Amino acid sequence: MKTNFSFLLATTAAFTAASVQAQDAPVDLGTLVLSGGLVPVESSALGRSSTVLTEQEIDTLNTRYVADVLRQVPGVAVSRTGSFGGLTQVRIRGHEGNHTLVLIDGVEVAAPNQGEYDFGGLLSADVERIEVLRGPQSSLYGSNAIGGVISITTKRATEPGFSGESGFVFGSDDTREARLALRYSDARGDLSFSAFGRDTGGFDFSGTSGGEDDGDLNRT
Repeated sequence: MKTNFSFLLATTAAFTAASVQAQDAPVDLGTLVLSGGLVPVESSALGRSSTVLTEQEIDTLNTRYVADVLRQVPGVAVSRTGSFGGLTQVRIRGHEGNHTLVLIDGVEVAAPNQGEYDFGGLLSADVERIEVLRGPQSSLYGSNAIGGVISITTKRATEPGFSGESGFVFGSDDTREARLALRYSDARGDLSFSAFGRDTGGFDFSGTSGGEDDGDLNRT
């Protein structure tokens, strides 16, 4: 009995060690999309039209406004009144602006009186991720999401403790930009504070002779 018991303990220990080593090995799950199903599904195998823009892709575009980032997404039309900072509407697949549900960190941000969100003042500096859902599946989010859903996630701390960033930008058309962000994370929760200011003299959007420059002052 002692010999059999010792053999059993050795076998159990070896199996446990192999399980731990298997768990430590990294596994590439690909790009996953959260859905109502019970199992994860890769984005390429999902029967819906969606686009995900990561922080790296947003930085590569080098645009200052989220509306200009969304211009790159198929099926999304962006219309802006005048130059930077003007009233900006986003339409998905030909629907009206109030048929697009906009979420920022999971919170609906549409104006109660109009049912749509003005993208004119939303800067891309503090955005970590943008998800766009097009097609009939978006109706699961309600009648104000017939055209689609745009979910925007802001930046947060990636490691425990304090972190932050700051920067200044000077450009053409008398453009000045400053940003400051402070973030904190621990086992109990996250804290994020950010402040951005952008002032540009702009240019004559009409292109007429003797026209005035269309500038923009944005403080977020």
